[in-house]
Amino acid sequence: MIKSIINVDLPSVESERRKTLFDQLKELFGARIDLRSGYEETTVSAFSLIDGVCNALYRAQISDAISLIVDKKVVFLDTLNVTADSGLLWQAAQEKGVFAAEFQEVHVAYGQREAGLYVILDVRVQRRVLRGTAEMTVELAARPEALVVQNGETAQGYAERVTSYARNEAAIAHERAALDGIAQRVAGELGRALPGSRVNVQPAHVQLIRQESRQLRRFGKLGWGSQATTPHYRPVPTQARSGAYADPFYYYWHDPYWDFTNYLMLDAVLHHGGWHSPEVVVVNPEGQQLYTADQAETHQHDPWVGSGLVSVGDHGVGVSESLPEQNSWGGSDLAAGSEHRGGWGGSDVHDHGWGGSDTGSSDSSSSSDTGSSCSSSSSCGSSCSGSSCGSSCGGGGGGD
Repeated sequence: MIKSIINVDLPSVESERRKTLFDQLKELFGARIDLRSGYEETTVSAFSLIDGVCNALYRAQISDAISLIVDKKVVFLDTLNVTADSGLLWQAAQEKGVFAAEFQEVHVAYGQREAGLYVILDVRVQRRVLRGTAEMTVELAARPEALVVQNGETAQGYAERVTSYARNEAAIAHERAALDGIAQRVAGELGRALPGSRVNVQPAHVQLIRQESRQLRRFGKLGWGSQATTPHYRPVPTQARSGAYADPFYYYWHDPYWDFTNYLMLDAVLHHGGWHSPEVVVVNPEGQQLYTADQAETHQHDPWVGSGLVSVGDHGVGVSESLPEQNSWGGSDLAAGSEHRGGWGGSDVHDHGWGGSDTGSSDSSSSSDTGSSCSSSSSCGSSCSGSSCGSSCGGGGGGD
């Protein structure tokens, strides 16, 4: 929901393309051939890269490793949601010979709980990129822990709590600032750990997804009260995602309520005096920006939000049978000028067991190096690098 991006331009050289037969013919007539490819390749080795990321995150007090994937092969995967396990990631990289070969792509994921947020840091590095493109990107995706559904909570109680949250400008400003602080801390350490790199941080913003019929239909399947289910860790994603759902949280955490949470927050922005900041961005499921919250007044008659298609009561969430099949922005057959607004009461729908997500959960391990707990080590008081990273480093602020 709250997002920031760190771009890291690593030391690199422009690569040359291969000579074609036509190039060779032109050379016979004295022509000078330009072999510049328009691409550049980083000169940073796999060892220096993973060592640098491990060191930087450890010094930034982030040590909850989730996964390491090199050239689409799983090197490390924390299947048991063990905290403070960055040393195990390093050890797995050593044991599987990652440092002995060239890489094309490296993907590292870490988690961090801080300032009321749970943050996933998704680090992606490509060896070869278009000239002028950063080889490394660090996506920070955060969700406020205050928005997690509680055991025994009713749909109406949850809706009222989320609406109150979405009307609190000071709270979201504080949480954006907290994520900015984490991003700046990580960026500074990456710059020190990777000499010669150039680091740029994009300010944090809030992203809300304006759901369409496919997502709305699942709301009626959510369980409440004694059937309410809290999110759970999912280390092995079941499928690739795209658009707004290509987000670290959708890969690593299964929360069947999160689309409904987005719906409630957007309804609060449009109809209940919620956030009106340009830093709150509304996108469609494909990830295309639709508008910002400071433009909410011009979108109050959005037929998909607050128009009676979704109703909330003590017993659960009701979804209208007249929900259109069409899923395009502004393309439904509902009257755009409808004045009827759904409230938090008045519904008498029955409870359903949750399970409206289109993905399942798989907790099987893909690496024998994972699942062990990390014990404290005296070497963990210093920077986690070299042989000290092979031990189990405690601390670091990444725990549950």
